[in-house]
Amino acid sequence: MKKLFSFFALMLAFACSVNAQWISPGNGTTYTLDDLVEASEGCVTFEPTSDSLAYYYVIHDDITISATDQLYIDISEGTVSTCLIFHEDGKSLTIKGSMVAIGRDVDLPLYISKEAYNHAQIRFENASDASLFNKCIIRPLSGIDIIESDVTFESTYIEQFDTYYQSSAVKFMNCDPVFRNSYFISNQGSAISSGANVTGSPQIYNCGFYDNVTANANQPQINLGPGADDTIRIVNCTIEGYGHDMSGGIAIADLMGTGETKILLRNNSIRYNRYGYNQQGYNLSSVIVDNRFVDNNLETNPNNGGSGISIYGMNTNNKAKLRNNKISGNLWGITAIYYHDIDMGTEDDWGYNLIYNNGNGGTTYALYNNGYSDISAIGNYWGGDEAFAESVIYHRPNLGETYGLVTYLPLFNPTPCPISLVATQEDNPQFSTDYQGVIDIENSRIDFFIPEDELSTLNIAMRLEIPHGSTTTFPSYGYINLSEPFPFEIETPIGDSQWWTIYLNSDWNAEENALETFNLFYDRSQNLIRLSNPMEDEAFVSVCNALGQTVYAGRLGAGQQSIEANTLAKGLYIVNLSAGKRCYSQKLIID
Repeated sequence: MKKLFSFFALMLAFACSVNAQWISPGNGTTYTLDDLVEASEGCVTFEPTSDSLAYYYVIHDDITISATDQLYIDISEGTVSTCLIFHEDGKSLTIKGSMVAIGRDVDLPLYISKEAYNHAQIRFENASDASLFNKCIIRPLSGIDIIESDVTFESTYIEQFDTYYQSSAVKFMNCDPVFRNSYFISNQGSAISSGANVTGSPQIYNCGFYDNVTANANQPQINLGPGADDTIRIVNCTIEGYGHDMSGGIAIADLMGTGETKILLRNNSIRYNRYGYNQQGYNLSSVIVDNRFVDNNLETNPNNGGSGISIYGMNTNNKAKLRNNKISGNLWGITAIYYHDIDMGTEDDWGYNLIYNNGNGGTTYALYNNGYSDISAIGNYWGGDEAFAESVIYHRPNLGETYGLVTYLPLFNPTPCPISLVATQEDNPQFSTDYQGVIDIENSRIDFFIPEDELSTLNIAMRLEIPHGSTTTFPSYGYINLSEPFPFEIETPIGDSQWWTIYLNSDWNAEENALETFNLFYDRSQNLIRLSNPMEDEAFVSVCNALGQTVYAGRLGAGQQSIEANTLAKGLYIVNLSAGKRCYSQKLIID
C-alpha cells in the first residue's frame, strides 16, 4: 500500500506545485473531503487503494477554511476507515471558520496523520464557529494550535506528536478548549499547554495522559499558564509517566500576575512523574480533592523537585484547599514555599488527607513548610501517632521562628471499623421504629435485636457508615438477607482491612420470658441514666424517644449500670432491656 501511495503522490506533485495554497471563499459553505478534492485544484486528492480497507485523502499544500465556512467529516455511519494525511513537509490545515471531524467508534475512528519525516500542523485562528474532534486518532503531527477558538476533543487519541513547531501536542491561547474521554500518549512534549502571558481555562474530564514528554525536557504532561474567567477543571483523569525523569505531572503557574486563576483538581490519579502537581505564582486559588498523588519520585536530585504537591506563592493570594487526597511514595509529600494560603483542614472541616511514606535520603518528609505562612492541617493522617506526625512535619518548631507554623491536631486515624449500622423505618415500612446495630469491636460483630413481629421478611435494608475514605464489600443497594450471619469487609485507604459479621436476634421480646421489672431512674445531678441489669449475663439496652427513634444502643454487664445522657434532650423515653428471650420496656422522663 505504501508503494501505491507513493505512486499517486508523484503523479499529483506537478498538479499541486502551481498552487501555493487553497483558501475557501468564506461564503458560508460546508465542505466534505470529497468537496475539497473537487474544489481545491489538486491541493487535496483522493487516493484509492486496492484493499478497500480505508479511504485516503491527501493534503499536498496549505489549506485554509475561512470564517463562516466549515470542513465537515463524518464517518459515524460508515463501514470503511477514513484517513486525512499530510503528504508534503511543513504544510498546515488552518481553520478560521470551523471543523467537525467524527469517527464511528474505537474500531473505526477517523485518522488524521502525516507521511513519515515531515512536519504538519492544524491551526485554529479566531475561528468563527465551534469545532469538534470526536472519535478521532490524530498522529503524529507537529502540533494543534488553538488561538481564541472554541474547540472540543471528545473520545479522541492524540499520539506521538513531535515538538517541531511547539512544545506541546495541543497549545491554546485566550480560549477554553474542552477535552473529554480523550487520551494523550507518547508525545515528545507536553500533552496540553498554554503561554505564560495569555489566559485560558481548559476543561479536562475523564482523560488519560500516558508517557508524554518523551523528549525528557523539563516539562509537565499538563503545563498551563494563567486561567481565564472560568475555572480550570481537571477531573477524573489519569496522568502517568513512564520513566522520563524530567517529565512532571501537572503545573499551573501565573508568574506575571496576569489574571485570577481558579482551579479544580478532583478525583485524578497522578503517578510515576518527576512531581505530581505544582502551583506557582500570583493570584491562584485551587480546590484539590479526592486525588491520588502516588510515586512521583523520578527526580534524581530531591533539591530540584519530587513533591506530590508543591505550592509556591509570590504572595498569600496563592491559595489551595486540600481534602481527601492520598499523597504517598513521593520524594516530598507536600512542599509549601515562600508565601501561601493553604487550607489542609480546620476544626470544623477536617482535611482527611492521607500523607504517608513520602521521603528521600532515608528521611520522611510529609509536609515541608519552607515559607513564612502558617498552615491549618487538622484532621489528616500522617503515618503514625502525634509524636510521629511532629517528626515528619517541618515547620517553625524545627526550622526556626521565621517559618510558618503547621497546626495539625487532632489527627485523622483511619481504622477498618464501622461507625454505625442502622435499619430505618423509612427503608423498611414493616418496622415501627429504627433499629441500631450494636458494634462489638473486640469480636468484629454487629448484633441486631429486632422483634419477630417486625420481621415480615428477612431481607432488610440497612445503612452502613464507615470511616472517611474507606471502602467496603457491603452491598451498595443496602439490602441484605439475615437468615444467617452476614459477613462483609471494610478496608481503609492505607490498606488495613477487617471482616465483620452481622447477626440477627429476633426473639428477644418473647412475652413468656419477659422480666417483670428492673430498676431505672434519671440521675439529674450526674446527667446519667442509672439502671440495674438483674440477668447473670450481659444484656442489650436501647433507648427510644417519643417518636420511636433509637437514640442509644449498647451492651451492659450484670448489676448496676449507667448510661450518659449528655446527648439526650428533655422528654419522654422508652428504655428496653433484653437478653436472649427475656426483655422488658420501661418509661423514663429526662427533665
